[in-house]
Amino acid sequence: MPIPGFIESEWSRYNFSPERLLKMQSGADIINNFLRLVLNQGLLSSELLSAENLMELSTRLVDTQIPSAARKVKSFIDQPLTPERLDGFRFELRFLGNLARLLLKFDECSLPMKLEIWQLCGGTISKDLVLKQTGLRDHWKVRSIQVSREDSLVSRKTWLQGQYSGMWVFMMDYSFGNQPLPDEPGYGVILDQAAHFYPGMLPGRVLLSDTPILRSGPLTGIPVFSDISMMRRWLASMSAKDPFLQEQPLTLQQAVLACHEDQFYLIDNSRQLISIDTPTEKMPFVTRSKAWLLYAEAGGRPSTFTLIFSKGRFYLL
Repeated sequence: MPIPGFIESEWSRYNFSPERLLKMQSGADIINNFLRLVLNQGLLSSELLSAENLMELSTRLVDTQIPSAARKVKSFIDQPLTPERLDGFRFELRFLGNLARLLLKFDECSLPMKLEIWQLCGGTISKDLVLKQTGLRDHWKVRSIQVSREDSLVSRKTWLQGQYSGMWVFMMDYSFGNQPLPDEPGYGVILDQAAHFYPGMLPGRVLLSDTPILRSGPLTGIPVFSDISMMRRWLASMSAKDPFLQEQPLTLQQAVLACHEDQFYLIDNSRQLISIDTPTEKMPFVTRSKAWLLYAEAGGRPSTFTLIFSKGRFYLL
């Protein structure tokens, strides 16, 4: 799906600092060496995932000006490595591997990929540049609010869905130390504004403004499915286009919510299924207690569910 309002020629003069790029590429070498050692030793047996080693690696990545990778590595310390968590670790290590690989091939990447890599590594994109792009006017409904803390950095990710276009977008807000986050729209609030998209491989992060109507109406390629195989193929194609895809909301129609041995599933008309994770209260997705309520309300009847594919797992929104 193309990014609304993105015109490549308008970004062609964006300045990628050669000095910072060289530092980040040295960090990519560090990541590659780390991954090589971990995978050779095995995830569950590797001492490289000890808190001491992860702290040292995180510090080295900060020194090479890849703070986002440093925070991701440091977050492993608070996630005990168990067989149940292996899929999550593999997803994050694959993300780091893709980042290192494409950093080292930065000159060969397309401009949208370069811009995405730059932002992932902590490079900033001026808000003025984003707001100059053509906006997509819609009634944006707040569907999910995720707040997380990494050391002194607090981030908030707010997912919105266009009521006319059907498109999913998200806003990011940050605060450092004891500074408060900016005021947020509450869950379920509808914002009649234009969404201006950050550059990258796929539409996602936006800034909202009150510019005049520039574009509206339904779009093609919106992720609404009634077949789980088609949904998985679509996700695979999006991941192939953007190897850094970490989250994607989806709609699954005519599906039945089922439960077996305390594990929830969604089943489509052809009896294909996906397992649904039901997290603790700390996560902004449907929890186990809420899933039981949905299960009782549905009563085995086909219904429409809003999902989010997050780091290799499916959750209900």
